[in-house]
Amino acid sequence: MNSYDRALLFKLGFALIRRFALIPMSLKPYILEETNEKFLEKAKALINETKVGRSYLYESAKQELILCRKNLKDFLVIKEDFFNRLSSGFVDNYFDGVSTTIGFSPFDLLEAICNKINSEMEGAVEVGKAFSLDASKFIVAAYLIFEGDISRIMKALVDEAVAAYIIPQLDVLSAQVRAERMGLYTNLRISK
Repeated sequence: MNSYDRALLFKLGFALIRRFALIPMSLKPYILEETNEKFLEKAKALINETKVGRSYLYESAKQELILCRKNLKDFLVIKEDFFNRLSSGFVDNYFDGVSTTIGFSPFDLLEAICNKINSEMEGAVEVGKAFSLDASKFIVAAYLIFEGDISRIMKALVDEAVAAYIIPQLDVLSAQVRAERMGLYTNLRISK
């Protein structure tokens, strides 16, 4: 989606934004300033806190991404080369290596973030599996597009995936937060 279309969506409201993934178009992904050690420490703590076991988001995302109609050269991942790399297990080996190197999978982190939001906002909002699955597909697609080792930008990719797919789901809270700040409906507090 280009920036003009995105501007139109902002004019139409957050209801539409929640239904479209807004991905900033840039040639190179940004790198977050936080040190890797600090990021890894916080990510592992969140995964342990939410007691996320091995996430199956990658397997679910892969099942969806390898859909194709070969006879029509129609691949969900756009290119046949991407399809071949994904279906051959090459991408599996990469993400297994990332998981071994840093001690967790980026998909475990995505699931932990969703679980944390769901536990903190219980009764007010729930981030369903579809959104974490879309965020997972974003990370897999980024690996295919950027061709190669994306471990140095992994935290930025997780950040972008959360910002594009998960955070917009929290927009439903804005009216409740505003009312809470004004002192209205004090019996229906959403912040802890």
